[in-house]
Amino acid sequence: MRNNMKYIYKPLTLFALFFAAFTTSNAQTTVSSIISSNQTWTASGSPYLVTANVLVQTGVKVTIEPGTQIKATGDRLRIIVDGELVAIGKKDSAIVSDSVSYEFTDKCAGYDTATGLGSQFQYVLFRGVGQGGNKTIDLKSTSMLVRNCRFLEGYYYIYSYASAGSLGDTTNLIIEKSIFQGTSNYPQGYMVYTSGNTQLNISDCIAEDIGGITISKWTTIRKSAFKNFGYSSGFRQSSGQKLILECNLFQNFRYTLLDLTYPGNGAVIEVRENTFDSSEVLLKLRGGSTFKPKSMVIENNNFLNFKVNSVQVSVGNNPGNADTLNLRKNYWGTTTKADIEAGIKDFKDDITIEGLVDFSGYLSSQVKTCTGGGTIGGADTSSANASVTTFTSRNISMYPNPANSSIQLNSDGAIITAIRILDLNGQVKSRESVLSASPSVRVDMLAGGIYIIEAEGDNFLSRSKLIIKH
Repeated sequence: MRNNMKYIYKPLTLFALFFAAFTTSNAQTTVSSIISSNQTWTASGSPYLVTANVLVQTGVKVTIEPGTQIKATGDRLRIIVDGELVAIGKKDSAIVSDSVSYEFTDKCAGYDTATGLGSQFQYVLFRGVGQGGNKTIDLKSTSMLVRNCRFLEGYYYIYSYASAGSLGDTTNLIIEKSIFQGTSNYPQGYMVYTSGNTQLNISDCIAEDIGGITISKWTTIRKSAFKNFGYSSGFRQSSGQKLILECNLFQNFRYTLLDLTYPGNGAVIEVRENTFDSSEVLLKLRGGSTFKPKSMVIENNNFLNFKVNSVQVSVGNNPGNADTLNLRKNYWGTTTKADIEAGIKDFKDDITIEGLVDFSGYLSSQVKTCTGGGTIGGADTSSANASVTTFTSRNISMYPNPANSSIQLNSDGAIITAIRILDLNGQVKSRESVLSASPSVRVDMLAGGIYIIEAEGDNFLSRSKLIIKH
């Protein structure tokens, strides 16, 4: 039935550039499994084919030049870096990495903020695998710079684990002027997932249609925009030591937008000139008997589409007592005091909650500009892979869905060259080459459940959800 069609996600003209080069170039280079001497990867040697897991040995540097293309030919293939990997493209000649995971171990030469040297990515377009916990960039107690990059179809777009230590700046993850793009009808995965002692700095970034983000104990985010996040906690900081949020837009989150849980001793929280818009819960403050960071400034923010219990306080084990939490000088989308009060769940609603929100001095109009210049959420991503960021639109239909024996694809005339079916752990369950605009695919060998189907052509690669019922 045509009314059961499921349309597949936005294909991208960047893949026209990539796959055209892949299919027409006479040059290609198979990457060796062990890289034991310095190498430079070039556009003329592209595409560089990763056919098995690769190790860059300690003391060895791989330099990737503008215009270079890297492609994994199998599933879950990694380039493991014990040495150094420097990938710096140009605004008009980006590096394109397709389905490759980059793992930087604690042995590698990480990015040095003082010298600007060490492992880094600039002007790189990453297409991830997008299922089953795959990590596009995996950092193990290693510092990294990511600047002017674009990420597509990932699960863990950037994953950072830093071993526990006494200082928050033992490992730096710096993300600047980059774009993270998920899929609008199936938001999933994490833009950034941090654990341990990572110091996270994000500025001038845009992230859309992602599952969520887990920020570190030491986090600074400025002049960025985050839209359409799908998991229960969009931004969650647990046992935080520093949180600086300035001049950001957070819009259309599914459940909780900002969740601050058990701030650590001496914690500093500064939340200024942000817009929090459209979420079941805009702000959640959780603690033990108190919520008392060393300092907390939450002011000149916009809480839009404010409703009952949009701000929630959850602290206390001594009923009848409450500490005052300062949320003065914010705009609540209304100037009616009773409406603001109704949107805040605190001591006034439940005497077992030991936190009383002070929202006096609330603003009468929305804050739109930032003290440091520019508009709230006005991220500057104009240089993020400018040569390969244009989106086109193609509807590929699939029916029936649910299916039990076979499915029919239709691309309205565009030739599909390959079809893959993956389970939700990212394992490829079926793969076949085709050459048709309307191929038929058998699915009777698949167990009942939910899968992801990929359709690839010379100028697109698209995904959608497939349901099998027997």
